[in-house]
Amino acid sequence: MLYDTMFNMAQDAAMRQQQNGGFAPDDTICVLCSSSGRFYTGFSHVELFNGNPVGVHAEVAAMQQMMAAGEFIASSLLLVSAFNLSAMLPCGGCAQFIMSQNPANAGCQIILPDRVMLLSELGAPQGGMPPMQPQPAAPAPAAGAAGMHSSSDLLKSRVGNLLNVDDDDDDDEKEDEKKSLFGRLFGKK
Repeated sequence: MLYDTMFNMAQDAAMRQQQNGGFAPDDTICVLCSSSGRFYTGFSHVELFNGNPVGVHAEVAAMQQMMAAGEFIASSLLLVSAFNLSAMLPCGGCAQFIMSQNPANAGCQIILPDRVMLLSELGAPQGGMPPMQPQPAAPAPAAGAAGMHSSSDLLKSRVGNLLNVDDDDDDDEKEDEKKSLFGRLFGKK
């Protein structure tokens, strides 16, 4: 199955990156399959542009690899978090970048564990500005991700830690407000 092939490639790339210096918790890995059936992998990273650091999303890096090889039509895309290998949706800015390289890229399939959607379904970024981070999709399957937590488990854990933190200020009313807000958001009282 295409998802399994692309997920295994992303997992292998994550292991190589970990051995070569690691990655930040918000780094991503993108695997693109071109219309010819070749695969290209991109990592999110920072480049200097006019002396200033600029973040490059993994989708853009993978598309640049594909274009450097003389290919411009992507048939499938898989984006995963490098931290926990959970599948993600590309941001609107990356979708626009890929579609701008060739009109046929609007039909590029975003491969998710439980469904497939077209790149064009993501729509244009709001106000012309892409979101800063890719948006989480369904969690990665358990195969190959043993010992890793899904992004929802990580979020629940962090919120739980916030609820249990004693911030040493004696203002119980503010603490109750915090617990009430997080409780309403995550079903705790």
